Amino acid sequence: MYPLTTTAISEAYNRVRQHSETICEPLETEDYVPQPVPFVSPPKWHLAHSTWFFETFILKPFMPGYQVFDTDYNYLFNSYYNNVGERTLRTDRGNVTRPTTRNVYAYRQHVDRHMSELLETLTDPEALALVELGLHHEQQHQELLVTDIKYILGHNPLFPVYKSGHNLVDDTNGEGGFATISEGVYEIGFNSDELVTSSVSTMSSMSWADTKCICTNLKFPKLWLPMQNSSHSWKRAVIRTLTCGWTKAGRG
Repeated sequence: MYPLTTTAISEAYNRVRQHSETICEPLETEDYVPQPVPFVSPPKWHLAHSTWFFETFILKPFMPGYQVFDTDYNYLFNSYYNNVGERTLRTDRGNVTRPTTRNVYAYRQHVDRHMSELLETLTDPEALALVELGLHHEQQHQELLVTDIKYILGHNPLFPVYKSGHNLVDDTNGEGGFATISEGVYEIGFNSDELVTSSVSTMSSMSWADTKCICTNLKFPKLWLPMQNSSHSWKRAVIRTLTCGWTKAGRG
């Protein structure tokens, strides 16, 4: 993503970290806490967890004398990193009303301040690679922030607006069309010794793919809802793998 130099990593760090907070700017304090379903995490948790990553895997091992912000945060904001201790159940993240949102932002400031100091002199290739991995990790959580905020606000009976006039897809590719993938055998997975996030398969394998077409631009609810609402269309085998529509067809 970025050349592994101190200057490039430092600039990228500031940019990525600020973007997480920019995503949350339109929220009210109460919006940071709800967890309407298990697969949604509260915005406060995302902000703290991505910060916990930098504190746990970079500041603690690479910055001599670093003092953690709060020892309880290792339990509260770990996700699935079993080798660093116990953690809050995923289903209980919305129950963690304390620390407050204000304290989580203070946590971010604490870690960012020390990361800024560390990055001024950091040259260790392993540490720089971990910072880069942490940035990829935070960007992953930025995607989750967007979808989770949408789910949280969408389940509020008042249907609050995230931000008036805001459109997440204004700068995306609007041109239609399809890209064709020819049938054949393809290598699937990531086959390298480089650091990767936990969401990437490190077991490469060969897999057969039939000829298919993939839409080259984003599709929106107004385009696929008519198809989902049509029981007949979901009986076509080609789209049976789309679970929501297939379930709806079965209920029809």
